[in-house]
Amino acid sequence: MGLIASTFRSLTAVKAPSFHQVPTWQSGIPQPMSLNYEAFAREGYSGNEIVFAAIEEISSSASEPRMHVRKGKEWQREGPLIVLIDRPNPFMDRYAFWATVLMYYHIAGNAYALKVRSRAGKVVELWLLRPDRVRIVPDATNFIARYDYMIGGGVSVPLAATDVIHWKKRNPLNDYYGMSPLTVIASRIDTDNYMREFIKSYFLNAGVPGGILSVKQELSQDAKDAIRDRFRGTFAGPRGWHELLVLDNAEATFTATTAQMGQRGLVVPELDEINEARLAMPFGVPLSIIGARLGMSSSSYGNRVSDREGFWDETLSPLYKELAGPMNLSLVPEFTGVDEIAFDLSDVRALQEDVDKVHTRVLKDVEGGLMSFEEGRLALGLPPIPPNGHRLFVPTQVLVTPVEDLGEQPEMDPTMPPPEPVASRNGAHP
Repeated sequence: MGLIASTFRSLTAVKAPSFHQVPTWQSGIPQPMSLNYEAFAREGYSGNEIVFAAIEEISSSASEPRMHVRKGKEWQREGPLIVLIDRPNPFMDRYAFWATVLMYYHIAGNAYALKVRSRAGKVVELWLLRPDRVRIVPDATNFIARYDYMIGGGVSVPLAATDVIHWKKRNPLNDYYGMSPLTVIASRIDTDNYMREFIKSYFLNAGVPGGILSVKQELSQDAKDAIRDRFRGTFAGPRGWHELLVLDNAEATFTATTAQMGQRGLVVPELDEINEARLAMPFGVPLSIIGARLGMSSSSYGNRVSDREGFWDETLSPLYKELAGPMNLSLVPEFTGVDEIAFDLSDVRALQEDVDKVHTRVLKDVEGGLMSFEEGRLALGLPPIPPNGHRLFVPTQVLVTPVEDLGEQPEMDPTMPPPEPVASRNGAHP
């Protein structure tokens, strides 16, 4: 019966297509990245304070959670895989490794780690690869044939697909590379940077901005076009923003625009606040955490504490699950006996319940009979009461009818005296 059934299934099974959505002209050819990584790194991360602060806030979060592995049903914080993560290579510890992964991940939308093997084939080190130097080579059968790492001068080093861990953000337009969050806000970054450069240029040029040229005599259209072209050629870009236009053979007056800027001058707080909010949106970082003007002016200390809790709950917790995914696919199979690896968020301070709230909740559970006196002590991290008892002062409203067993109770002998209150047996004096 087993032989007949297996034969029948082999004849009727539908085989998956082998092309894996890879166009035939891409198979075996290294695919270029669809973004300018250097521009994003220089003008975004290195050139804009909001972008830098948001990415650094996310990257620095790597100092809190550690990783643990699951073996069967038990989670452990020790073992060869944890040792590897804690010291991935001679020049990086666990924090530097994950902080750099998160930096690459949010600038390029991709991060890569190379698995270095011993002569026995075991993974002994992890080395991060610059994302702009990595090229993915598609394969019509296996989806990815290999990774090429560019080392300069047109020379590339081929890396086996099984030796590379690839973290990538979702990308609706590319099958191989992730989409950088900076792609969404690139024009906002330019606007914010232009505002800063304009104000810098204003002060570097003695506070003399551009002006209005008013010519009294009538000009032909050709003459107007010539002046306009001359003005654009001389004053285009930041270097020419505050230059003075000089014309000869024409009666003209010049009016500096400082007279029309109003009381606020060059400061446009509304536009600045819009840019702050829009630049931080793709990263999910509250403005109050990174010290942005809009966040600080509209947030109290209590709100900032709540913002940090929400930041961990809504942004960082899902992010660390994303980071663990490629590790489970590519690294966990290398270690025998390990079923899963994940970030342990139980020690993250922002995710812990407030101590006062815990005490209030436990006390209400004890008063309501949902938890025994001893269970309440254990829930608060207090040691159990020793056999000889302690002298405890318990408010009278906490003393409730003792329940020894929630199951079926035996009939009580009416001639026997009633039991003593639980608190008295524990050494309490009501």
